[in-house]
Amino acid sequence: MFLGRSEVASRPASRCFTVAGGGCRAGAARTGASPVSAGVDRSPRLRASTTLVAGPTGAGKTMMATQFVAEGVRSGEKVLVMAYEESREQVLANGAALGCDLEHYEWVVDSSSTGSSPAASSPTADPEVGQRGQVSIQSFYPEVASLDDHLVELQELIERLHPTRLVLDGLSSLERLGSQPSYRGFLLAITAHVRSIGLATFITATPPALHPGSSSAGGASTADNLTGLVDTIVVLRLQEFGATIRRGIHVQRMRGSHHENVVRELVVDERGISVGDLMPTGATEVPGT
Repeated sequence: MFLGRSEVASRPASRCFTVAGGGCRAGAARTGASPVSAGVDRSPRLRASTTLVAGPTGAGKTMMATQFVAEGVRSGEKVLVMAYEESREQVLANGAALGCDLEHYEWVVDSSSTGSSPAASSPTADPEVGQRGQVSIQSFYPEVASLDDHLVELQELIERLHPTRLVLDGLSSLERLGSQPSYRGFLLAITAHVRSIGLATFITATPPALHPGSSSAGGASTADNLTGLVDTIVVLRLQEFGATIRRGIHVQRMRGSHHENVVRELVVDERGISVGDLMPTGATEVPGT
């Protein structure tokens, strides 16, 4: 059972892929309008759409995004990762924690040049290993550019790499770069662009209370601004049971689809990420989240 279903996903589908244990060996590239797996067992199966995962620090947003990347590699797809809060090395470490050697599949792109790296143009011959050049990791800390520059950089990378999956990890950290109207315009431009080309997009965002100095302080957050612009909204939470902190997950909205209106446990362990049983009653929200 999935947390959410689309009308396309209602037909029989294979079980969602779990990265750890199986690694991230590539398979055939995805074609047509079949659902896109997030790589998290029992999570919503996504179409070529835009998904927002919102939640506090430590709730599992980046690890879910990493598993989405690894699932793309396994499916033989090209994936562009835009990391706004973590370095390339941290992204690679996240993949390693889930049993996926992202560096092996990396396409190193010099953003100041129109060329690609030698590795990117030299695919491996072993189909069990997959093709190098499937993943491009771009780490841009917010203050290195304006909102307009970040937008242009993203659009140019998409044009050059032609990915089928896009990850915008830590997008909410860009809130502090401009006013509310300019930031909302930035989000509108991104979502309009990825929709126009049918790019499956995975966005992570943190509540504004955890981003001091952001333009959303006292106003609309990234999640608020994106509510009408994305197809699926997944909310992660940290909940306290006595001396234990558990991660929770629920689907707030999935456009054109029925989904469970419950909170389940999000399990992150050495086997990867999975959606577990219903969260027990009696939990309290962790303060500050």
